[in-house]
Amino acid sequence: MEPITGVIEGLFSGPMEGIPDGFSLPKQSVSSAIVTNSGIDGDSNKFRYNKKKGDPDMAILLLTIAELEELNLRGFSIQPGDFGENILLKDIHFSDLMPDVILNVGSEVVLQVSRICDPCSKLSQLPTIGKTHIKQLLQESNGLRGWYARILQGGTIAPGEKVIVSQT
Repeated sequence: MEPITGVIEGLFSGPMEGIPDGFSLPKQSVSSAIVTNSGIDGDSNKFRYNKKKGDPDMAILLLTIAELEELNLRGFSIQPGDFGENILLKDIHFSDLMPDVILNVGSEVVLQVSRICDPCSKLSQLPTIGKTHIKQLLQESNGLRGWYARILQGGTIAPGEKVIVSQT
C-alpha cells in the first residue's frame, strides 16, 4: 500500500490556565510541542491518568479534518481542540487510520495508532454541546471521535509539518 501524506493542521494541549478545575476540554492551540513517551509535554488527560493508570496506548489523540467536517455537517459546532485531540491532521481521512498504522510526524516523531477513541459524556463540557445536545452527540460521533496512538519515538513537532501514514 502506498503511504498517505498529510500535514499537521493543528496541535493542542491542556488544560491551560483559566479552564475550570475538573475540565479537560477544549484543549488549547500550541505553536509547537515536545512529544515524550507519555504524550505531549504539558498535556493533561484526567481519564487516562486517573482511570487508565497512564495507559501508553492513549498517549496522543489524533483527529482528522475529515472527522471534524463530518461532525459539523451533522449539525454540531465542533472547533479544533474541542474533542481533546492533540494532533489535528489535514489531507488524511479517518478511514486511513486503524490499529497498528504508523505515522511519521515531522522529522522526528513516530506514532502507532492503538485504538479508536469512543465518545464520552465529558464532551458535555463543550459550551456548544452541554447537557442539551450530549445524547445526540454521543450517538452521532461514534467512530468520529479520533484515534489514540502510542509513542514509538519522541521529538518536537509543529503545525505545517508533514505526516506520512503507512501500514505495518
